[in-house]
Amino acid sequence: VALTPGDLRAAARLGGVIKPVARAERVRHGVAAFAGPAWLPASHPLAVTAGRENGVLIEGRHIDRLYFAGAGAGPDVTAATLLDDAVEAVRYQGRAVYERPVSAVAEVKEAETGWFVRVPGPAACAREAFAACDARAASHEEGGTTWLLLAATSQARVAHACARLRGE
Repeated sequence: VALTPGDLRAAARLGGVIKPVARAERVRHGVAAFAGPAWLPASHPLAVTAGRENGVLIEGRHIDRLYFAGAGAGPDVTAATLLDDAVEAVRYQGRAVYERPVSAVAEVKEAETGWFVRVPGPAACAREAFAACDARAASHEEGGTTWLLLAATSQARVAHACARLRGE
């Protein structure tokens, strides 16, 4: 589903912004990961990245929050890198370029993240459908559409709530 200008307005009215985010964390038997557009509170360090700037936020058990930011490569360099990667993949097709022991490969799992959800209809109906996802009190309603901030949950639970809302 594509982002709309209404999504950006609702994010701002709920005190945040929508940014492209890649997130990974070590979990018991692997890595939980998410990549896609995400709502961030305006006070979050990644919320202020703009234009070609990229940001990396690192948090750990033994370190405080570390934030690094700087200019990104831009569309031309990124496109050239993708083409170069495709050429390299064809060149090394069928040959192992890098091998690591199977025991060292981490299983990638779906991350439980907070969600910024756009649904048709009034806020009361949306909150009811998303009750199992711990819908936070924060919501914005505009022109027959409601946006909700959901607590950390799985994509499967969000999909189930959307199906409930559609009457499935």
